[in-house]
Amino acid sequence: MAITVPSDVPVHPITVRQYHRMIEAGVYGEDDRVELLEGVLVETSPPSPDHASTVDRLSRHFAMLFANGTVWVRVQQPLTRRDDRSEPQPDLFVTEAEPIGGHPETGLLVVEVSVTSHVLDRVRKSRIYARAGIPEYWLVDVPAQRVEVRTGPGPDGYASVRVAAPGDEVLALAVPGAPSLDVGSLFAAPVPRPR
Repeated sequence: MAITVPSDVPVHPITVRQYHRMIEAGVYGEDDRVELLEGVLVETSPPSPDHASTVDRLSRHFAMLFANGTVWVRVQQPLTRRDDRSEPQPDLFVTEAEPIGGHPETGLLVVEVSVTSHVLDRVRKSRIYARAGIPEYWLVDVPAQRVEVRTGPGPDGYASVRVAAPGDEVLALAVPGAPSLDVGSLFAAPVPRPR
């Protein structure tokens, strides 16, 4: 059940360190679907079949780069923003190298697959990823069957948004060697395998 807090009610922000202590104390476990966004714990929805299959298709697209060691690809793993009091868990996240000793604070590309979380992904998460200096943020809008490509990160968000639909291709310019992605392939009906 979602709880809405009126804007005039004071809210005590949580730091990443406090959030980690809560996890260590067992307040939140692996089955709890929460993210720390700008000092506030936000409930996330369980992945729908459309969400899961889109994340799988994106993972497959970037798998070749991961396999040859060009980049490190993380799926639904934390990005820690200590200064912003945020630890989102993007659906897909590309970094230059394997994170060692903690979660990465920035990277090359972040992707959110949005089925019901459009406002959160377009506003709050966009701000967080831009402040992290991530050069590209893709929001995959599953119901609309489009990809919103955000570039030009700054303190208030991204300077540019380009929308790509089926029939268009998108290319992660910040990711070395990334192949272009046919937007329609993210939403195509699965092809049955021969028996």
